[in-house]
Amino acid sequence: MKPNILLNLFLFVTLFAFPGCQKNEIDIDPEEAILGTWLKIEIGNWPNMDSIPESTLYREYLPDSILKEYNTESGKVVYTKYSIDSILYEYMSIPNGPPLIFKYKYQFLESSNKLRLDLLEDPAIFSTLIFKRIN
Repeated sequence: MKPNILLNLFLFVTLFAFPGCQKNEIDIDPEEAILGTWLKIEIGNWPNMDSIPESTLYREYLPDSILKEYNTESGKVVYTKYSIDSILYEYMSIPNGPPLIFKYKYQFLESSNKLRLDLLEDPAIFSTLIFKRIN
């Protein structure tokens, strides 16, 4: 009888003292988290990144799937379209042709105040971009 009590006590403690070993992850809605203005602060090929100390390169993701990219130094502004689900798609229009589609794996960091984009598929000199949320 005593071994059964010890076994039951062990099972009880195991079940209730250690409810789970899963890391608690907060579900983030990417369609909401991406909205706002982002400053490009790093560029490179992960994990070899170079910081951009006085960056003037901004991206603003708007609710109507419009992406506004601008450089405050040159004053240049470019509007494109985007969509996001498990992948971030950016569509760049080119005259007399189909749009170029850039596909990024994305990761929100530091409570969604940083955004890491890793370019998928197309070869590029720099495949990783890091942005900091401005608002």
